[in-house]
Amino acid sequence: RRGSLMVDAFAGVGGDAIQHALCNPCGLVVAIELDEARISMARHNAKKYGVLRRLDFVIGDFTALAPRLRADSVCLSPPWGGIGGDEDHRAEKPSFDLSRLRPCSGVQLIRLAQACAPSIAFHLPRHTDAAQIEQLASAHSSGECEVQEVVRMRKKKGKKTEQLVVYFRGPLGLAKSQKSRRLADRVFAAEPFQLTHGGADT
Repeated sequence: RRGSLMVDAFAGVGGDAIQHALCNPCGLVVAIELDEARISMARHNAKKYGVLRRLDFVIGDFTALAPRLRADSVCLSPPWGGIGGDEDHRAEKPSFDLSRLRPCSGVQLIRLAQACAPSIAFHLPRHTDAAQIEQLASAHSSGECEVQEVVRMRKKKGKKTEQLVVYFRGPLGLAKSQKSRRLADRVFAAEPFQLTHGGADT
């Protein structure tokens, strides 16, 4: 929603926070990150994309701060490895177990996020167990969710699913036609950000 306040719970170097600020020019973002060096890189990246004035950076632990936060939405992108980061796990098991998330399980993160905002976007590995996504929906007050695949187009390899984004809506809920747990939707990724990671632009 235009003019809304979003909390980016695991801001990293700022990719999600910057994207939200670019898409919502009247909105504000509170970007939370434990690592001070990453906060510094996130500031650099936000300045590069011209949205620094609409991002507030907080060095801290979202799980500790959540009970005191109030916002319109929360972005959850916990450190499961990022795009392509679940390849090693995929070689061992057919699906990603949300109990492996850190600093706490997926259900615990949903409960924490819901305490500070009605709407949640949860970034997850593409091989996440569908039954566990249903458990996340059950943990949210709406009892439902919408699952979208983020797909990257490659010139030689064609389409490749990079990750899932699970949306939990606020009091108005999802439209009936979009109700719950669909794994077939496609969201085509835009041109990748050029963000600073560890001192190098990628």
